[in-house]
Amino acid sequence: MSKKNLLIGGIVALVLIIIIVISTQQPNNSSNTSQSNSSKNIVQATTSFETIATVQDLKKRLDAKNLNDILLDVRTPQEFADGRIPDAVNLDMENPNFSSNIQKLDKTKTYIVFCRSGSRALTASQEMSKIGLKIVYSKGGITLWQSAGFAVVK
Repeated sequence: MSKKNLLIGGIVALVLIIIIVISTQQPNNSSNTSQSNSSKNIVQATTSFETIATVQDLKKRLDAKNLNDILLDVRTPQEFADGRIPDAVNLDMENPNFSSNIQKLDKTKTYIVFCRSGSRALTASQEMSKIGLKIVYSKGGITLWQSAGFAVVK
């Protein structure tokens, strides 16, 4: 075999390896391709829960006053006391009993989960969805909510 043929064969093999690696790293969303019709910014984050992309979309969802939705603030009780979104319920994700506390939640409700900036809410949403709760993860936390000028109660 000539050096040219070896080089071409090596390049082809490399390209195939790259394609295989890239295709195995892509999330498989084929099992759940639905999107919420209520807003273009609400998208499926995973096959197990939705994501509300902006605090403006969160406000729209809360203003709809769906009785099945429960706004769940997973910050600490002190953070919650310092200011919360109206009608929010506090369930501290940092509490050692968080896992057992979420087991007691009503599985017929939808929990809109948020925190200060979004990090704890994402972790809580993942844990809650694993036990079969209906979750909507709010990317923007109370910090962005306040920056947008929306009401906070103490």
